[in-house]
Amino acid sequence: MKKRCLSLKICKFSKLKNILPLFLLGSMFFLPTAIPVYGRTVDVTTLGADGTDTKNDKAYIQAALNTTVKKGDSLIVYIPDGTYYINGPLYVHSNTTIRMSKKARIKRNTAGLKHNMLKNADAKNQTLTMGEYNLSSNITLEGGTWDGGAVDTVGFSSNLINLGHATNIVIKNTTVKNCMGAHLIELAGVKNATITNCKFSGFAYDDSLAESEAIQLDVCHTTSEGKSWNPAFLSDDTYCQNITISNNTFTDYPRGIGNHHDVPGKHSRNVTITNNTFKNTTSLRNYALNLVGFDNTVVKNNKINGFKWGVRAYNCKNMTIQNNSISDSSEVGISISNATFKNITSNQIKTVKRHGILINGTSSVVNLSSNTVSKAGRNGIMLEDAVTVENLNNNTITSVGLKDLMNGISLYGKKTYVKNVRGNKITDSSQCGIMIANDARAGVIASNKISNTKYIGICINSPKKTSITSNTLTDIKSAAIYLVGSTKATLKKNKVKNITYFKCIHSEYNKIKETSIRGYITKVKKKYVIKIYTKNRKKLTAAIGKKKYKVKKAKKKQLLKSEKKLTSGETIYIVEIPKSKKNKTLTLTLTDKSQNTLTRKFKVNTLRYMS
Repeated sequence: MKKRCLSLKICKFSKLKNILPLFLLGSMFFLPTAIPVYGRTVDVTTLGADGTDTKNDKAYIQAALNTTVKKGDSLIVYIPDGTYYINGPLYVHSNTTIRMSKKARIKRNTAGLKHNMLKNADAKNQTLTMGEYNLSSNITLEGGTWDGGAVDTVGFSSNLINLGHATNIVIKNTTVKNCMGAHLIELAGVKNATITNCKFSGFAYDDSLAESEAIQLDVCHTTSEGKSWNPAFLSDDTYCQNITISNNTFTDYPRGIGNHHDVPGKHSRNVTITNNTFKNTTSLRNYALNLVGFDNTVVKNNKINGFKWGVRAYNCKNMTIQNNSISDSSEVGISISNATFKNITSNQIKTVKRHGILINGTSSVVNLSSNTVSKAGRNGIMLEDAVTVENLNNNTITSVGLKDLMNGISLYGKKTYVKNVRGNKITDSSQCGIMIANDARAGVIASNKISNTKYIGICINSPKKTSITSNTLTDIKSAAIYLVGSTKATLKKNKVKNITYFKCIHSEYNKIKETSIRGYITKVKKKYVIKIYTKNRKKLTAAIGKKKYKVKKAKKKQLLKSEKKLTSGETIYIVEIPKSKKNKTLTLTLTDKSQNTLTRKFKVNTLRYMS
């Protein structure tokens, strides 16, 4: 009872705010710090709401929300500790803050399950009277918990917090949970909104309602079939803009943030999604972010675990996806379709069953760079259809193709073009480090480090000329560089080390010179004699450690009968090694006429290649 009297005094004396300083009012009435004195503050318990029983408190809370304040002033509806049951929607008006204590909870009872918990409305609690961003403004929801109730027992689908045609919305430090087949928060045609430091959880569904976002940003639109996307508000195609969603936690919701349809020309825009955590431990592994028709949007510094897709975006323009951590995806880490991007950079993607990054449709990216992909079932980075990328640089890709024969980086499709493929590090690929096929094109492939691929380091099947320069290829199980069909390329200053297949650079186009190096060891008296077959040699050296040995062109008398009839264009050279060196490793280094360097090793004592 003391709490109620105190609140009445606060309301009564709030008019003194322009006369007495706040610290004096605080000393007179020992005001709790949770209730600042400005505008007008109404404690719902003074109007009859009781947070200690299970009765319906909707009328009392609504009475507080209907409180009239002077023009230019604001209303604070304060809800202290307790659980307050409601059987229908509450309506909030402009210039209102609903401030809940940390242990305060508004909860739907059984009768309220088929209704929204909160809507914005005009002074007469009507929601269909104004469009654009003119229905409501300056609304803040702060603290406490909005609880949708026992939704797993009743098959009603409705949003909990439903706000439309509004501007200047703030939702902070609150928990929103328990929804049946719909959204915890829906913003439909809202401008200037911030949702921060909130917790979202608790989803129930039937088979037709298994794909809903915790937060949906939507357009106030009615389809040609007459279906309204949000019947609570006028359909005039007002879209969301200037939205910030940051530092929130989403737990076990099928989708975290986004939508599932768009209206051309009416995209959500200027959306920032940062520093959120998305966790899913259920079978509803859908999209953490499903962004359809989002323009000028930034997705940055989010942590995503346990979804099918980490980030999925399509029909979007001028987006940035940067420095997100995505793990345990049963489909794709980042999936882009029919979209334009400034940057997809510095994302960490780990343990995905398909691709780390997939971009398809008609899409373009300026910088697809500095991403890390590890443990992917298929490709690390996959570009297909009609994708153009300015810079595909400095990505680190490890352990890809765990489910199929796939590649670190794959380019497919006649209209797919990447200008620069530079500085990428690719390790442990089940097929190729870099694969360019089906008439896709790359301008420059340079300074990449590719190691331990089971087949080919760089494989290209493209009609356009590609510059392949200064790449390092190590421990490749087949050809280091393979040019398929009539592929045209210039190869210069590439380094090939420890390759199994003797055709280090192999081309099916007879105008491009292959480079190969192979050989075998025989015993001749007190020496080992290594016969080396090479093609496209400019320089050939042999060494054991720092000790170098002479490489001589084989004389006719040193050749076998079959060797004298070689027609492959190879030249045979001889290196002689004293038997005292038999436990050493011989390194052969060949530099071809394009300054590519190829290194092969022999284990002398076992008379075989070491690589």
